[in-house]
Amino acid sequence: MKKFCAVLAIGMGTAGVAQAESEWEGPYGGVTLAIMSGDNTNEDETPSKFELEGGMIGAFGGYNIFTGRFIAGAEIAILTGAANEEDFEGQYEYTSLTDFKARVGIDDGDLMPYGVIGASFGTFSVDEDGSDVRNFEETETGILVGVGIEYAIDDEFSVGGEFISRIFDFESRPEADLAEVNATVNSFAIRGAYRF
Repeated sequence: MKKFCAVLAIGMGTAGVAQAESEWEGPYGGVTLAIMSGDNTNEDETPSKFELEGGMIGAFGGYNIFTGRFIAGAEIAILTGAANEEDFEGQYEYTSLTDFKARVGIDDGDLMPYGVIGASFGTFSVDEDGSDVRNFEETETGILVGVGIEYAIDDEFSVGGEFISRIFDFESRPEADLAEVNATVNSFAIRGAYRF
């Protein structure tokens, strides 16, 4: 009976160790391709909205910690390319986004659905031909929220999709006759990651 109890205790301890591990835990990095959308709203006497379109590519890296069934982590992602106002490509556009994300997901075996919240630094470029005052770049800090899902192909590689919405407020520039801009910059990204 004592031998049986000892074997049972060892078995339960081994199972506990197995349950305390997750293939999602640890450092990871990867590349991403994003389709951009959203809008810029000029807050002048007659507010006007300009839809955003375009695409960006980028890279990301982060670290996940396993806490029971949940995965908690932090990630930095950098996107570059163009999210321009419709009909104003090359004149009014976001050229880069740097996202700092806190992630919380559910370990569902090979799948991990998750949510994110954090901060984003967005660089907006104005480049009007023949204008000295409407030729500049400005970086603003905003907030972001989003959701995503990852699928583990094997112990090292995963693919996934992620939707992020960012909110920025750019102050007016009277010298350039530009009103305050409230912006929503969205991205739907396809991601490929390697877990170290």
